[in-house]
Amino acid sequence: MTTRKLRSLCRMWQKLLGLDFWTINARFASQAELADTEGEFCFGRCAPDLDRMHAEIRVFRERDMSKIQQIIECGDVEAETELALIHELLHVCLDPTLRINGDGNHELGLDRAARALKELHDAANG
Repeated sequence: MTTRKLRSLCRMWQKLLGLDFWTINARFASQAELADTEGEFCFGRCAPDLDRMHAEIRVFRERDMSKIQQIIECGDVEAETELALIHELLHVCLDPTLRINGDGNHELGLDRAARALKELHDAANG
């Protein structure tokens, strides 16, 4: 997958998840950039900033996929990349709400995720 396609997918999912008003930068990163302290393979990282409505998303590079073929579910590198991107975008929906008191914001994030999934399901099923 190219960086251009990654960013295009990011814009599409951003819209589906109701994050149009956020500035989100998506890019590929090496495992050295993504890895946690335990050294496990990391599919992505997200750093949302609610105050600025900005997020940096990094997802694994395709050339790193050969290292973890056993743990990916479908074996399709582009599909796994998109799943990692969606996962990180859900962090944008949900993680910043942890800083705000009240359940309303958390529920809003869940609603956005549910709406996106429903729209995809409906589109796939005519």
